[in-house]
Amino acid sequence: MQLDYLKILNDCGLPEVPDPENTTLAFCHEINNTLFDDDSPFDVKQSMVIELPSNLNYMIQCSLPLKSGIATEDGVRYLMSKWYECLAYQNPKFESVQRTSSCFGTDVRILTITVGSACSFLFSVTDEAAQNFEDEFIDGYSPVDDPDSLLKRLQQ
Repeated sequence: MQLDYLKILNDCGLPEVPDPENTTLAFCHEINNTLFDDDSPFDVKQSMVIELPSNLNYMIQCSLPLKSGIATEDGVRYLMSKWYECLAYQNPKFESVQRTSSCFGTDVRILTITVGSACSFLFSVTDEAAQNFEDEFIDGYSPVDDPDSLLKRLQQ
């Protein structure tokens, strides 16, 4: 269930995220220094951390493909251990962690609010099977396909 982040911010006494650019920049540095160490299950070369300070639903979006042979559950477990060990606010006024899984991978959405700041995250963890499924799914669709021709093929 998607939360109403603006309402939650207001309920916590913040009409908006103060200084969102510096907040996302600081978290991006922390994410890069924390999630991509030598023990990381994530493929550092394929991972991406994107700052979107004006997007309240996910001010930071992280694509976290796993190294070969690593299960999604292990990647999510690693992410959450690093979240609580290094990334989370010490004394949050509010924190929500939501996890949804599909054939495309696992998304972890976090909204965290402290006395003077707030940030929202979307961490997308994908293993080889999810990446292969996504590749096959996308290969089956072409934006230049004629919709009428596609419908005719489906009805045959």
